[in-house]
Amino acid sequence: MATALSGIRVAAFTHFAAGPIAAQYLGSFGADVIKVEPPGGEPLRFRSHLPVETHEFVMLNSNKRSVVLDLKSDDGREALLDLVETADVLIENFAPGTMDRLRLAPAQLLERNPRLIVASGKGYGSTGPYAQMSAMDITVQAMSGAASVTGEPDAPPTKSGAAFVDFSGGIHLFGAICAALFQRQQTGRGQVVEVSMHDTIYPMLASSLGGLHNDPERELPERTGNRHSGMAIAPYNIYPASDGWLAIICIAERHWHGVATVLGRL
Repeated sequence: MATALSGIRVAAFTHFAAGPIAAQYLGSFGADVIKVEPPGGEPLRFRSHLPVETHEFVMLNSNKRSVVLDLKSDDGREALLDLVETADVLIENFAPGTMDRLRLAPAQLLERNPRLIVASGKGYGSTGPYAQMSAMDITVQAMSGAASVTGEPDAPPTKSGAAFVDFSGGIHLFGAICAALFQRQQTGRGQVVEVSMHDTIYPMLASSLGGLHNDPERELPERTGNRHSGMAIAPYNIYPASDGWLAIICIAERHWHGVATVLGRL
């Protein structure tokens, strides 16, 4: 049985996490993903003291083919434009301005293939006061406020252990590409889609913002450790137990009654 994206060709100018995970999801649904790397390969390939590809690179780049192109050369650029003519999607998550400097701006790509979906993943989008700033997961955690609400009340802001900003950006980019492909079925035209990693984090702060706005007179610590960030749910924590740690969350009173019953306290 054909998969959802069978017959879709993707040219992926992606590196590290946000771009590669978007391309990998497309490949998981059957797209033919061609990863375009610079001479010497993507830096994530060899970020290890071992003479093998890194675990992270392999995790984020399955379901793909690979080709090396020097986009700073005329031959490499023309080879890329030839690939664009047969592609349905081009994904890039270069630093701001890179595609323009390579003379591969969206308008030039769409001129070569009007049905192309040009998908761009950036830290802060292409407009606004932060548009020209480079970004990685930890910097966007800081800029978005996510780091400010993570950690213990008497400790400094702390980044999340997981690179959730990178992966949130990639997942949203995957969704945007699928929506653009669906729209192309109706219009016959390609388009540019863009995801700002910074913008994807705001909804994730709903509980923290709720604690701030739902009761403006109430004073809440900026960081609440493992407790609910809006201090609206209890118990909500990770508790020490005799054989390790136990995470408990009770959304409603009946959940607390269940916990109390298991503990023999009800």
